[in-house]
Amino acid sequence: MNRLFIVSHRLPFSGCFDNGELRLKPSVGGLASGLLPLLNENTIWLGWDGLTQKMSKAQKTMVNKAFQDQGCATVRLPMRAHHAFYNDISNGVFWPLYHNQTGRLPLTLPHWADYQLINRLFADRLAELVKPGDTVWIQDYHLQLLPKMIRDRDLGVHISFFMHIPFPPSEIFRMLPIRDEILEGMLGADTIGFHTQGYADHFKQAVESIVSHPRVPDGLMVHGRKVSVVAAPLGVDGSRWAEIAAHEEGGTLVEAIDKMRQDNPELNVLFSVDRLDYTKGLSRKFLAFERLLELHPELLGKITLIQIAPTSRDELPAYSRCKQQVEQLIGSINGRFGVPGYQPIQYFASAFNAEELGQAYGKINVMLVTPLIDGMNLVAKEFVASRADLDGVLVLSEFAGAVDEMRDALIVNPYDIDATAQAMYQALTMPQSDRMLRMKKLREAVMKFNAREWVQQFFSRAPRPLPAPGPEPEKVFLQAHELPGLVSRLKAPLALFIDYDGTLFPIVRRPELASPDASLMMLLKRLSHTPGIEVHIVSGRRFDELFHWFYRLPLYLHGEHGGISYDPHTRQRSLLLDPKRDLTALKRVHDLFETYKDVYKGLLVEKKAFSIVLHYRMMEQGPVEPMLEALTAEIQALEGVDMLEILQGKKNLEVRAKGISKAHVVQKRMQRGDPISCIAIGDDTTDEDMFRVIQENGMTLRVGGESSKAQYRLRDSAMVREFLRVLEVHLSHETKSTRPLNFVAPAGVK
Repeated sequence: MNRLFIVSHRLPFSGCFDNGELRLKPSVGGLASGLLPLLNENTIWLGWDGLTQKMSKAQKTMVNKAFQDQGCATVRLPMRAHHAFYNDISNGVFWPLYHNQTGRLPLTLPHWADYQLINRLFADRLAELVKPGDTVWIQDYHLQLLPKMIRDRDLGVHISFFMHIPFPPSEIFRMLPIRDEILEGMLGADTIGFHTQGYADHFKQAVESIVSHPRVPDGLMVHGRKVSVVAAPLGVDGSRWAEIAAHEEGGTLVEAIDKMRQDNPELNVLFSVDRLDYTKGLSRKFLAFERLLELHPELLGKITLIQIAPTSRDELPAYSRCKQQVEQLIGSINGRFGVPGYQPIQYFASAFNAEELGQAYGKINVMLVTPLIDGMNLVAKEFVASRADLDGVLVLSEFAGAVDEMRDALIVNPYDIDATAQAMYQALTMPQSDRMLRMKKLREAVMKFNAREWVQQFFSRAPRPLPAPGPEPEKVFLQAHELPGLVSRLKAPLALFIDYDGTLFPIVRRPELASPDASLMMLLKRLSHTPGIEVHIVSGRRFDELFHWFYRLPLYLHGEHGGISYDPHTRQRSLLLDPKRDLTALKRVHDLFETYKDVYKGLLVEKKAFSIVLHYRMMEQGPVEPMLEALTAEIQALEGVDMLEILQGKKNLEVRAKGISKAHVVQKRMQRGDPISCIAIGDDTTDEDMFRVIQENGMTLRVGGESSKAQYRLRDSAMVREFLRVLEVHLSHETKSTRPLNFVAPAGVK
């Protein structure tokens, strides 16, 4: 039977040696509590064992056996690299950025290699464990490179990834210097999940705008392979929490609450459980509580706030400062409003287990869950599940992921101190009938959806990907080891017709950012000086731009899809259309595009000799499809539109004069009558015109996975360059060994 591998940085148990004896205890945290019920004979949890000391061979065997008995497999990590991976990158870079705390980002990323190493060690360990047909489900931001690393190993497994923290808006994510690597790493998965639809939308927008993989229904198309992107909020085991709350034995926390109420029967308890983290909004919560006491002095002595805030990541300076600020603020408030026998805020810096927390949940009046931002926050759901008595009030931040499911809580903006204080007062004074009605609705939402249903929902909404229309994904792309055999079939003389954007150079946000890099220029120089091949760049770009980049090389240049051409041998330019042709209709399209640019932020209008292009890759507001539909309808209503044609490109809409086509470039070369074989490489619909002309009289290659008439496919521009390198080596070897009678030297080569 196929198995499920849950993969996370930490295992749901932590180990420690006590007098030579290994002890395992359940880990604290939402991920561990949420996924622990899933362990069974067909599920294996892989992660770090948490042990930092050097161990003997016998101890390592003991550790592996102990975790194996719990359904876990361990991965050993080098301590120095792990420290940098965890503190400097995972929690020093990704954590603040994903929680919109951009001011906390470091100036440099010196430990990026350690993050890569730890992800690679996880991939190596998985390669030892998995079998074809298994499912690997990777958890959270520590392992964002792992999906692609597994895919690159071709292990025959289904790969899923779930992000348990927020994913930021694309304009914030773009600040990350390693943004491309992170997105491509995550996109190695077949399915990617987030707690909310908003976070899923942020991710898709970032992918579109940064690495240029297009959206498709319910996901993204990545190198011809559909990646499903889903929203699936994590739940809690409601019946378990209700059972815990019903226990009578109590614990340290419950005893403290009971003792306070014995001393003060009128006491109302506000309760909060957070990690000591700057994203949890602790200081703002205490300031709101202080404002409550200022505005309602009659509550003094009648309310107390119990704050559970165990320390975490205290090796990081930001967390040390957070702890100091919190403790100073609590001291100030207690010093201002406290009296002998009464402290407004009771602060516990240690963690409590689920049994103690569950019983405390059942005894409090108001639960405060007010993070500045949170991926989900299971504490809110645990509290609701614990209240079988239908009493108690939940005050919930509008920036917690749980808010989408818990609209019957008192929802607050934690940045608004006065409004949060007012919500606390409303919770304390709410009539019992209102409290019970709200709690009844909240429990209906929480109790029906536990962790097991969450898993089922995630995998049911993200099924194993089906083959896309056309060629099989993954199998369709030529692999690097196949290129020499393919190229060996080609014999000089050859004419290479190659597109630029998306083919020689990856698609970028702004057209002017795609100037050729040094390695591309060197590759084209070697190829164009190789005997037996002439190189034609056939692009939709403006001719002047192509000429500026490449005029020093013996390349045939064809701008605007062949509308303007350049012969490097004669150094003459030629036009496909009559320069005196009436282009008034194009002027009308240009004016229309400019009107839309004024309305929709991020649009870019590009004017060419025979066409007008509207680039919408950077459009920031609203879905693009309604805008395109309206714009196309207006274009079709323009006077003289019968002399134009509309082309849908990759994140652009181009309107050009009829009669221009890349096919004309290829046909003109073929009509010269000399025996020559043609190669055409391109990535969009305009390149299909070249493929149709060449058909079986040469070789055609499509870049990417979209439907095509090309004979072969290359995954991306990097593989295109590899193909050209192999071609140049093959031709150089061929012409050195034998110079054919019909040898054709490229222009400029004697």
